[in-house]
Amino acid sequence: MALAEPLLRLRGVTKRYDGGGLVVDALDLTVERGEFLTLLGPSGSGKTTTLMMIAGFEQANAGEILYEGRSIANLPPHKRDFGVVFQSYALFPHMSVAENVAFPLTLRGIARAEIDRRVARALDMIELGGLGARRPGQLSGGQQQRVALARALVFEPKLVLMDEPLGALDKRLREQMQLEIRRLHRELGLTVVYVTHDQTEAMVMSDRVAVFHLGRVQQLADPRTIHEQPANGFVARFIGETNAFDGRLTGTGDGRDVRIDGSAGLVLRGVAGQSAPRSAYVLVSIRPERISIGDGHGENRVVGRVRQAIYFGDHLGIEVAIDGGAMVRVNLGVRGVDHAPVPDSEIVLSWRAEHTLLLEPVI
Repeated sequence: MALAEPLLRLRGVTKRYDGGGLVVDALDLTVERGEFLTLLGPSGSGKTTTLMMIAGFEQANAGEILYEGRSIANLPPHKRDFGVVFQSYALFPHMSVAENVAFPLTLRGIARAEIDRRVARALDMIELGGLGARRPGQLSGGQQQRVALARALVFEPKLVLMDEPLGALDKRLREQMQLEIRRLHRELGLTVVYVTHDQTEAMVMSDRVAVFHLGRVQQLADPRTIHEQPANGFVARFIGETNAFDGRLTGTGDGRDVRIDGSAGLVLRGVAGQSAPRSAYVLVSIRPERISIGDGHGENRVVGRVRQAIYFGDHLGIEVAIDGGAMVRVNLGVRGVDHAPVPDSEIVLSWRAEHTLLLEPVI
């Protein structure tokens, strides 16, 4: 049986601005129907430019963008029929909340009675049913973002594009809206392409994450895989916390484990993320939460001195200086930790070989 055509497909899409370098470099990407795909990366990585090309606000220099199997290269933004939500909300200040939400339906010539029905349903969906008569300036930032979201959904688009929509909100509101958007995605069966530089946001909300760097996708996978099995050194450093060392392969053991000499003169046992020849340079990545205090927790053992221990509420962060001056960060869950290690005390750290990832250092 033939596989279903993705809702959206980018093939060899390239964007170069006049007088500048490549912003997006021969990008291949698919968006499946009903999925929540996040484009994640630092500023200048190409993620927002990619979204703007999908929306039609930017034109690719090469490649093609296919929607339901057909090229949309010559379609202006308003004819692509995508819902779009920006960080700035872009609400009309002279219109009421209800009029703002109704605007896409008015443009499409929908009958008045149907407009009223859809607007009422959309406002109820975002829990603002009693505020339709207010102006945007009378709402909080979180409420304005909900109105912008309702306006993008009211005409029932098959694809919704979101560009840093929660960037202007405080931490509490941002976390609340993350769950709200995820709930709407599931309940309405939406397909969402979402742009953010916030790693936690990407992990919480996404079915898949495309990690961008220098105009290319470095890794495309589900959040757990991105975190636990980063494809290269950039992904390991960008996603969450990691202890990163430069090293050189010195042996291959049984073909799965690899011994390396770390930058601090350490010899650790790890697992290579890709085949690499003996003596090749690699980046060694060890997540702080994978390291335990005391012997017997794995094949790797190092001794160091505690620099500081900081209580974060949900975990204890410990910084340990090891031979050669390198620092190792350890994150311990607060449960079962009665006392924080004393600064300048000697401490033993250990972890399993499978948690020492040996990666390509630079992409």
